[in-house]
Amino acid sequence: MKQAALSIVFAGLATVAQSQTFICDVKSTGDGFIPETLVIALDLAANQAVVYDDIIDWAEGEPLNAKMRTRSNGTTVLSWAMTLPTEPMRVHVSYRAILAADKASVVMRGTMRNAENSPKGNGSCKLDNS
Repeated sequence: MKQAALSIVFAGLATVAQSQTFICDVKSTGDGFIPETLVIALDLAANQAVVYDDIIDWAEGEPLNAKMRTRSNGTTVLSWAMTLPTEPMRVHVSYRAILAADKASVVMRGTMRNAENSPKGNGSCKLDNS
């Protein structure tokens, strides 16, 4: 999944001149809907971000643009939302990830409408140099 995800994310960033791509291994600490691998591509100069994982692939079929802001402590906050094609009804999830590039770590959280689940996870990230 990692190599395929990288190819798709790079294709999605064709217009981004200089980007950093992080591959994050994430462990769920909550109620599911947290991916095992999250790929984050950032262009800090243009304030653009793209995210991709197996849940995004299942629900959307392609990488998603994420809102991005850099905090004064250097961490990057990313947010995106999607509707999961679950049965018996679809579920809307808003995700937020905080990337601490200097510590090579990520914390993720999802907020679901009409559900009591509280998806959470955290993990480590590597800067991809390929």
